[in-house]
Amino acid sequence: MGEFDGRVAIVTGSTSGIGEATARALVAAGGRVVVNSSSSVEAGEALASELGESACYHRADVSSEEECTGLVDTALEAFGEFVPDAILQEGSSVIRGEAALLDVDGTCVFVQQS
Repeated sequence: MGEFDGRVAIVTGSTSGIGEATARALVAAGGRVVVNSSSSVEAGEALASELGESACYHRADVSSEEECTGLVDTALEAFGEFVPDAILQEGSSVIRGEAALLDVDGTCVFVQQS
């Protein structure tokens, strides 16, 4: 069993660089991933296709609450659940466990619930 078997992650900025490497590592560890970018649609679709059934792509600008909600909706549609298990926003840290989506001054923020 992999460290992330059955878990779902949204990885923003995941069409290149550290985000792409993170998405690949999560899938290799058994996770399911929503690949995301704000503009690199072709690269995102190609990566999700390459990663197979464990990945899907959703274009969203994470500074938009509505578009962040779309990311979560995509995870639900693709994988049937989204607790979330992990969220990685490029340049930020991984949040594991139950989390909530909040609007803070018009910015999509994921916070761990106590």
